[in-house]
Amino acid sequence: MAILVNIDVPDLGAGIAFYTRAFGLTVKRYLGGQTAELSGWTVL
Repeated sequence: MAILVNIDVPDLGAGIAFYTRAFGLTVKRYLGGQTAELSGWTVL
């Protein structure tokens, strides 16, 4: 079973910068101009 976690942030660029630095995530893809999918952790 896969779990998808959505976190709303007021500034996409700042949110990406934070989560990539803090948790070592990477941008998997952009979904339109206001959404990005990050990957790097398995949630069990």
